[in-house]
Amino acid sequence: MKDLKLIYFKMRALAETPQLLLHHAEIPYSYLMSWEFYKKPWGEVKSSVPFHQLPVLVVDNKTHIAQSGSIVRYIAKIANLVPKNCELAAKVDAVFETTQEMFFPLNPTVNFSIDADFQQKRTTILESLPARLLTFERVLNNSLEGKFFLVISHFTATLQFIIIFLLHYFWMRTY
Repeated sequence: MKDLKLIYFKMRALAETPQLLLHHAEIPYSYLMSWEFYKKPWGEVKSSVPFHQLPVLVVDNKTHIAQSGSIVRYIAKIANLVPKNCELAAKVDAVFETTQEMFFPLNPTVNFSIDADFQQKRTTILESLPARLLTFERVLNNSLEGKFFLVISHFTATLQFIIIFLLHYFWMRTY
């Protein structure tokens, strides 16, 4: 078993999907704040971290995997959740990439916006969500693998990310 350490900040954002996937796959890991792992304030270590940002997944205290999408794909591979068929794996990855695009305006809204700024951003996100979800529905309905290929055949990080997005969406509706 690999020793995994997921390094991030104290917020809901780019480390959520890796954590859900690790829990789903029952893979043990440690979740550490940047200052716990690096033993220095973030400003002092940022320039030495790959791409100068978190999250980072540290594997066996030697390999540092940067970028949330790369971390999710790595976890999906070690958990044997990636479809063996290359074309199907590419389709799943395309859905995952689309969910990543959906997340980027959501993250700063949920974690940093307040008052009128939050309300305006929330309204914009909520107005765009039905069209984005219709796109997912169209892709799934037109899939040769069947409309539920992500849910039944290949439970992957893509579904995890959609779940996170929807959880944040419902949180935003009740704020």
